[in-house]
Amino acid sequence: MQFPIIIGLHRSFLLERSLLTVSLLAGLMLVMMDWPLYLRLLALGLCLFLFLQARRQWRRHSNQMLLIDRQGLAILRQRDGSEQTVRWLPGATVHPWLTVLRLQRADGQRQTLIFTVDNISAANFRRLRAVMCWQAAFADEADDV
Repeated sequence: MQFPIIIGLHRSFLLERSLLTVSLLAGLMLVMMDWPLYLRLLALGLCLFLFLQARRQWRRHSNQMLLIDRQGLAILRQRDGSEQTVRWLPGATVHPWLTVLRLQRADGQRQTLIFTVDNISAANFRRLRAVMCWQAAFADEADDV
């Protein structure tokens, strides 16, 4: 495997469609509730606000790059060109169609990166899953199985 591994992050249309579907179903259920009109409108407004916030968060984290070197050191490059060294946190999820990484930046902020089969190339997805399997010491020794 060639190092460093450079993984570019793009918007996931699969996640956006899933978010839209769940939001529409929640809105439909709110409309069908037997509540007064003002409560239904308030709940619909809250549902719309949460949908827009989640969509804005996903778009803000798109077009980033994750660089992983041979020792497992990861660097997160933002859209503006700034780079931050990140460390792997326990709780990563690796599946053939979905990988969720939990990272902690040097400034202490935590960030979750979601990789699906539609937002990175198939080769990069395989490389990321392989690196995650090599970095399998994510769980603390005190954790119960």
